[in-house]
Amino acid sequence: ITPEDEEENLFNINGEVKRGSGSAKKLSQARADIMKRWLIQNGVEESRIETKGWGGARKLYDTKGSNADKNVRVEVEILTE
Repeated sequence: ITPEDEEENLFNINGEVKRGSGSAKKLSQARADIMKRWLIQNGVEESRIETKGWGGARKLYDTKGSNADKNVRVEVEILTE
């Protein structure tokens, strides 16, 4: 099997890990872009998808609370069928 024949594993966490400081907004945009690629690979027309990286601007839980890790998420909003 050539690399072109293999399906891309977008959710592989065993690959290259980037270290250092960065922007929460850039990281959240990268997560949204991975979801966009997954949706396209699974048949959703690219022109129907918009992404937005919010960074830390839309927290659901207190950053010092026990549920703070749940702030790291990707939300999918379906606007029309």
